[in-house]
Amino acid sequence: MKKIITFVCAVVMALSMQAAAIDTIQVDGINYQLNDNNTATVIPAQSPATKYEIDTIVIPVNVAKDETNYPVVELAKQAFRNCTATSITFAKGSKVTELGMQVFQGAVNLETLELPEGIKTIPMTGIHNAAAANPMKMKNLILPASVDSIVRMSICLPQLEVLRFKGAIPPKINTFTTGSGYVQNPWEVNKDNACNTAKTAIVIVPAGSVEAYRNTPWIGDYFTTILAEKDTLLAEGLYYELNNLTHTATLIPAQNETGKYEQQSVLVPAVVTKGDAVYPVVALAKAAFRFSTVASIVFEENSNVREIGMQAFQRAINLKELELPEGIKLIPVTAIHSDQDPAKEAMSLEKLVLPASVDSLAMMSIVASSLKSIEFKGVVPPGCCHKYIAASDYYQMPWIINNVHKHFTSQECMIIVPDGTLSIYQTAPGIGDYFTNIIEKKDVPTALSFSVSKESTVKVIREGQLFIIRGDKMYNVAGQEVR
Repeated sequence: MKKIITFVCAVVMALSMQAAAIDTIQVDGINYQLNDNNTATVIPAQSPATKYEIDTIVIPVNVAKDETNYPVVELAKQAFRNCTATSITFAKGSKVTELGMQVFQGAVNLETLELPEGIKTIPMTGIHNAAAANPMKMKNLILPASVDSIVRMSICLPQLEVLRFKGAIPPKINTFTTGSGYVQNPWEVNKDNACNTAKTAIVIVPAGSVEAYRNTPWIGDYFTTILAEKDTLLAEGLYYELNNLTHTATLIPAQNETGKYEQQSVLVPAVVTKGDAVYPVVALAKAAFRFSTVASIVFEENSNVREIGMQAFQRAINLKELELPEGIKLIPVTAIHSDQDPAKEAMSLEKLVLPASVDSLAMMSIVASSLKSIEFKGVVPPGCCHKYIAASDYYQMPWIINNVHKHFTSQECMIIVPDGTLSIYQTAPGIGDYFTNIIEKKDVPTALSFSVSKESTVKVIREGQLFIIRGDKMYNVAGQEVR
């Protein structure tokens, strides 16, 4: 009787297991177990292969069989153990919520891994260096806000440089005290092991959460540097948003009482520093110099600025000249723009120089009625965006707000183009069919090139320092008059 009961139990267990996993399929070289609850689990490579040797892996939201979709909800134990992939990503909207032990253990070629929202626990040996002789190369690990528990010995990465937590609340850190009294934690295999996570890895957390993470045992007392995703820096009278993820800086609007820059002149540097960290200045934020009273804005040689935001120079009423640096591709809507309200004071901008990199001018991007010259440095004219306004029967383009607004850029403004490109610009839509005065650089009148009136601004460099000459006075970059 006992043998019969045992046999029946074995049959029931076998049937139960068969019901839990109804089938397996392969999609793009990855094996999935289809479960009886209509979900799918990523499983390890099957015999004869012992590991996945696909370079780029994308975990989809669903896999399909016989017109049935199975949401991918889990990566099984050892799913990507020892795989040789250089990239494992999760499709947008991923439904993965569970990770098995050793799921990424020994995936030596992965340098970056971002886990999707929904995952709550990082399991033991989940992202774990398998052998000191063949270390994982992972430098960047991003954990979703949903992670609320990190198990001991779960993230052991000797080459880790950046560990980013998306959650404002630090996760629970699980530990275990061994018989020898050693406290096993998420980052270490054992004391002084070559597989342990580097304590020098920079921990990036949401703004306002730095102190919470610094006060969390085995985060704040393990890692040497914990930073907010973004910080604000004031340097040489200018405000910057520092992005500690990309390690770049963006020049932002003045954070003073008036909300605008009021110094005489501004030098936008190539980089800013905070402590020992160097941040290339890559962008001007939306409204960076909007309403400013700055008379001169100069970009440092070898500028890293590649993007300017909407309204970046809108109604910078004292600005007479502006030369944008190479690298900027788009002049966005309202970037260099007097105002929507014709009653407001117009910009004084007379001279604008656009770099060869500019390939697109948005609608209403350069609307300045005082402009006397615009120089295009590119041998290929930029595209001019336009939109037909049926109610008023006109095309909105970079140079006008509407067909009756007084702040439009004059059609008689001199357009200066590279030598040998005159005919190209004369036939360029939005340029040749708008402006009436297009000339090549070699034909620019000498008086226009070299005369300096009391209202002109000239930039000079003496002994490695930049100075601004306006009329008969000279100023340094801080706006102080010098002799």
